[in-house]
Amino acid sequence: MELTNLNTQLIDWKSITPVDTKGKTGVNTANEFSSGGYRIRLSVYSANYESDHWCEKGHIIHCIEGILTIRQKDGNEIHLTEGKSLLLGENDHHMAVTGDESAKIFIID
Repeated sequence: MELTNLNTQLIDWKSITPVDTKGKTGVNTANEFSSGGYRIRLSVYSANYESDHWCEKGHIIHCIEGILTIRQKDGNEIHLTEGKSLLLGENDHHMAVTGDESAKIFIID
């Protein structure tokens, strides 16, 4: 695997100030680190979160805790549960949704 523009770095998530982003409902609280053109996030989506837009970016997503549903514009839904990862391609229109519990997610894009 070739990860261009990256240098060896240790990410101390506790030292990164989290930022809240409101969805259509709920909130996503994310610690974000950028390096070499990559954005790396540790995010917590609150219970009953629904994104307020369709995303077109590609992502590598790993579910640490809870359940995150990825709703695709074509009507398909992918339920990302604890310990599972998902690769989303560019222009694969999608949005994030949670149910009655929050979800802790690791994302690279």
